[in-house]
This record gives sequence, C-alpha cells and structure tokens, in this order.
Amino acid sequence: FSDSTTVESTSSPRLACTGLEHLNGMTVDIVADGSVAPRDEVIDGEVTLDHAALETQVGLPFTVIIEPLPLVQHGGGRASGPPFRVISATFRVTETKSLRVNLGNGFIDAPLRHIGTYATGQPTPARTTDIKLRALGWQADALSSLWRIEQDQPMPLALLSVSLELKVNT
Repeated sequence: FSDSTTVESTSSPRLACTGLEHLNGMTVDIVADGSVAPRDEVIDGEVTLDHAALETQVGLPFTVIIEPLPLVQHGGGRASGPPFRVISATFRVTETKSLRVNLGNGFIDAPLRHIGTYATGQPTPARTTDIKLRALGWQADALSSLWRIEQDQPMPLALLSVSLELKVNT
C-alpha cells in the first residue's frame, strides 16, 4: 500500500529489511507484522526496524486524496443556492484498515475498531462495514467539498460509496 513496495516474509523474526537497493537514500513507509512502523531512510539497501518482525512491507509513501464533485442544486445547474449542511455521511468500505476523513471540521480518524473485541497491541484488522460520521455547520458555497479523505498511512482503504444526509435551508 505504498509505491515500489517490497514484501518479505521470513520464518524467524528479524530487525532489518534488506534488498532495498532500488530505494537507496529515500524515506520509506514500513509495515511490520501488520502494524505501521516509523518511516525510515534506506541506507545501503536496508532499513532497521524498531522491533523484530516476521513479515514486512517497505515502500515509498504517497497520500491518497478522495473528494466528491461539487453539489449541484436545482435551478438550471448553477452551483449556488440556499445554505445547506451535511448532517451525516456514511462511508461504505471493504477490507479497510484506515480511514481519515474531513467533514468540514478538520480531519479525524474514523473508528474501525470495536472496543473490547481485539487484543491490545494487535494491528487493526481489515473491516468491511458502514462508518457513519456526524458533521457540524452550514455551508453556503456549493463548490466547496462536502467531505474529503486524505491519508498517508500505508494501510488498505477501499471506498465503495458515500451516502450523505443533508439539511437545506429553503
């Protein structure tokens, strides 16, 4: 879930990832045994992990950005109209481990864990679910984005759909 990713699995835990000569001098994302590890620079084709791991993924970081087209209200297709607000947004995801969303009040990490169902310290399992988030505030500019996903975590994100509940002040 990074660019130019190298995936390695070993039978015994190790503290270094090797064979990364193609990434020499670059800062990389690291996922060790399903958990995101701190970014590191590749030196002499290798990076050192902060803990021993059996499976690693190492690759170049990038940021995923997803946002909808502007809202078109009735009235000849013009992008202006009465003030409105997003009451809630439901994000349908599949096999997703991380979702960072802005509904107009800044970015939040959507809850993908159920409290009490996973062991502490274990990586977040991939989830297929609907995530409903509440929003605050009115908007008068229909050209501004109603929501935005922006994340740089090297974790899977598969967005299937977004459903909005809107309140329009007529």
